[in-house]
Amino acid sequence: MKIINAINRIKFRVNNKHWKANETDKQAINTIIEFVNQKHKNQINANELLAKLYIHHYSYLNRKYRSNIYDELPIKELHKLLEMPLAVHIQKFTDELNSLEVENLFIKNGISTKEHPATKAKCQKEKETDKLMQSIIREENKDALFLNTWDVSLVKDLLISQINSFLNTYYDARHRENKN
Repeated sequence: MKIINAINRIKFRVNNKHWKANETDKQAINTIIEFVNQKHKNQINANELLAKLYIHHYSYLNRKYRSNIYDELPIKELHKLLEMPLAVHIQKFTDELNSLEVENLFIKNGISTKEHPATKAKCQKEKETDKLMQSIIREENKDALFLNTWDVSLVKDLLISQINSFLNTYYDARHRENKN
């Protein structure tokens, strides 16, 4: 049972005279309620960055699934993301960077990425196939074509550096605001 459910149950029993609570019992319950409320308030204040990102992504998921705050699907999706190990997120990010490199190489070489090759005219497919063959021959394109431009360990180091820089900047600014 969650703490909020436990408190609500005890409040219900006391308020409906199902449990003969004396003044000390009532005071104890009120102290627990105040503690939980203060903990929740402090939790949000201490994790404001997470709260902002959570709300931002929750908003994105609500748009994606055309849902609202009462629908469970966006919440389940958020929880799945948060339960995944950080290494999985870093790997997915690296994969996305490598996919973007391929797409950028195609665009640079005039190969359309907007439509599937099966839907293109034969002459367009032949032109793009020739361009792709020329790209493959060039050594500087091999990493991009074979999704090797970005290495997971490099991306991890860069992400950690960026996140730490962000946290330092944010918390330094917040600390200065609290001092004033």
